[in-house]
Amino acid sequence: MATRHLIDQGHQEIAGVFKQDDMQGHGRYEGYVKAVREAGYPVEDNLVTWYTTETKKQMLQVFEGQLKERQTAEAKEASPEGPSAYVIYNDQIAMIWSDDVTADTVCR
Repeated sequence: MATRHLIDQGHQEIAGVFKQDDMQGHGRYEGYVKAVREAGYPVEDNLVTWYTTETKKQMLQVFEGQLKERQTAEAKEASPEGPSAYVIYNDQIAMIWSDDVTADTVCR
């Protein structure tokens, strides 16, 4: 549902962040894959990030670094590389982006 909304908004390169050690994360991933495929886009492994309860802290640190790089590119008026939207497992993970993105680019 969230992925379909982003596709309907014109996003084609949508990243997904999913939790590996619970069924809800797998269910959300299945919905993501279904929507991407139905839109005729490839499911790109490099756009999907899995994490577990044990690896959440490390994953968040990586994403904070990526966000800073993106903000630097935007400040230099360069076109930032990477996905134009994210489907994120839950609000806690999505908060990393809360100061930088708008509701049309993040769906939880």
